[in-house]
Amino acid sequence: MPRIPRPRCVGCNKVVGNIGQRYINNGLLKLYVSARIQKRIDSTSLICHGCRLKLMRWHHEVEDQINEFISNENSIKNDDDTDEMDIQMENNSKYTQTTENMESIKILVDRCSNDQRSCIACGEKNANNRTRLDDYNRNMLFMKKGVYVSPGARCCGDHFYQDELSYEAIHQIVPYTSEFVWFNSNEIQKMMNDFRTLLQCQRGLDFDNNASLGDEAYYNITGLQKDQFNDLLNQLQSMRNSKLRSARVALAVFLAKFRLGLSNRVLATIFCLKDKRTISKLINQVRQALKTDFVPHHIGFNHIDRQSVIDHHQTAVATALLATNSNQLCVVMDGTYLPIQKSSNHPFQRRTYSMHKHKNLVKPMIITATDGYILSVFGPFLADGHNNDASIIKHIMRNDDQGITSWLHDDDIIIVDRGFRDAVSAMEELGLCVEIPAFLKGKRQFSTQEANRTRAITKNRWIIESVNEKIKEWNYFNHLHNSSLQYLPDDLDIVCALHNAFRQPIMKDPMNGIELAKIMLEQIEKENELEKLLMQISDDKKHTGGRNYQIKQSKSYINEHLQPSFLDENELEFIVELCNQHTDLLRVRFHSRHSNTKHHTATVQFDDNQDQPIQAWYCTCASGSRTVGCCVHITAILWHMGVNRGEVNVNLHPLSAARLLGYVDDSNSHLEIDDNDDESNNIDD
Repeated sequence: MPRIPRPRCVGCNKVVGNIGQRYINNGLLKLYVSARIQKRIDSTSLICHGCRLKLMRWHHEVEDQINEFISNENSIKNDDDTDEMDIQMENNSKYTQTTENMESIKILVDRCSNDQRSCIACGEKNANNRTRLDDYNRNMLFMKKGVYVSPGARCCGDHFYQDELSYEAIHQIVPYTSEFVWFNSNEIQKMMNDFRTLLQCQRGLDFDNNASLGDEAYYNITGLQKDQFNDLLNQLQSMRNSKLRSARVALAVFLAKFRLGLSNRVLATIFCLKDKRTISKLINQVRQALKTDFVPHHIGFNHIDRQSVIDHHQTAVATALLATNSNQLCVVMDGTYLPIQKSSNHPFQRRTYSMHKHKNLVKPMIITATDGYILSVFGPFLADGHNNDASIIKHIMRNDDQGITSWLHDDDIIIVDRGFRDAVSAMEELGLCVEIPAFLKGKRQFSTQEANRTRAITKNRWIIESVNEKIKEWNYFNHLHNSSLQYLPDDLDIVCALHNAFRQPIMKDPMNGIELAKIMLEQIEKENELEKLLMQISDDKKHTGGRNYQIKQSKSYINEHLQPSFLDENELEFIVELCNQHTDLLRVRFHSRHSNTKHHTATVQFDDNQDQPIQAWYCTCASGSRTVGCCVHITAILWHMGVNRGEVNVNLHPLSAARLLGYVDDSNSHLEIDDNDDESNNIDD
């Protein structure tokens, strides 16, 4: 390695030590030295302590003659402080090079205060823990903030995190003044190298700086807002920072794994961690911390009592439609499906294969309040025929898993779907009331009372389908690796606890909808008078129905029902049949969305002279006889004739679903080729 020459005094050419060397920044000093050595010198030249003493003696002798120079310059004593600061910058550098004949450039920059007695961030003076900023932090501040920090500037130790200025400290530093600063070529080269190093070391996701990412970025990556993330981190008392990572980064890695469903290799790249094993260790550490410090307070029958669920999480609609007294608890149960890998273990593969979904699955059982608050999660269970919803719930009740039977009281209401039909008697033996939709049992249509009662049940049961959808928004559950099944019970508890603690409630106001419940109660025992009238008119039933979910479905029925007009092929018309004998009736025949050969006839009775012209409805579909709401076919008629005709045609939009058939080929459509062409082609062959 070549030897670096030591700096020498420009006045006497002696080697100058680190303690005695000074730059020649003072104009009077430049004039004195230049006149003495008869050479032109610049601000990068050094002078020793002895030559400076000679200047001071000479200055004392000829003070009266040089007042004109002193009026334009600072005193030599004040210049000593500035010179000392410049030398400190050189002493702190890793590289010590000669400054003779070195080119310099003067640049106008924003500079912070030069006062070494105060912190450049908060301005506090004479603090005991003040630290001198090194070149790395000075250059980082200049790159990020555009503020030049003089060598020797100091900052409080509280503003550092892992030997770097914190995000908040950087934004506290403001320019003190703008002035020209001399930079020599060596300083500029070193600054460029530091900038290159900073850019190479910058991480794409920096969770260590609390304010480096916004709310949207936090939610997209972790599934939580920034404040929610900080709240969750504060609850993890057992998590500690380590040399390899902070607790903040570890939590971000865990949530990103569940939110995005990325592999450990990809997460290691994104978070600039060593390898996939490091990611796996972080996830296990955070899982244990969440299981200990967070989950018990937000999920399970031990974290909330029965009366609190009735008071705060039971909707007024459920109480009005299903409960017989205000102290009756209503809960909703349902199983969901989580896909897993196909296993090389044949018995396990058979036991997890679902004949219903035609893939390998596991099934957790979820219990919620009627507002969507998750009470508990059971399982996961196998997915074969021996583990249907009914057998799973009987297993839970008979084994008193998580103390469910002692938590529930007699006459509490369990809302389930038709898949639990084989477990109804077992739950009723425990003193529970079971609300389950009606069965056709060979009939083509429900009676009005059956359809109305089923509607009252589904009005409260839909909430658990929404909860299942919210759980699957965490992409980690979209396809589980078999190696992670041992952690699945804990992972489900964690995600459901996060849903309870931080996600917006599905039912924002449990008491909302009481007026709707009263209307439904008034209609629930009514007979369908239009059905009786249609049966008198014809042997064939003519029928009617609708509500919120149906409005979305009705648009698809309308688009299929529209046909080219006989008068103008470019126009579409909606075919409506009117009754000659009863002018207050109209009907529409809809294709079933499930079968090409099946049709449903929807009939509406109206009176134009009334404020509410729709008097009754009836439809031939399975639930078309109900008077509590209406089926989707009735909704399609009312929506099209009352709303759709006055709106812009959505089928003209380039993303309309009506265009989808044009994007996919149909193998049943063939080009008609002339037989003569076929024969000629055969001859040519």
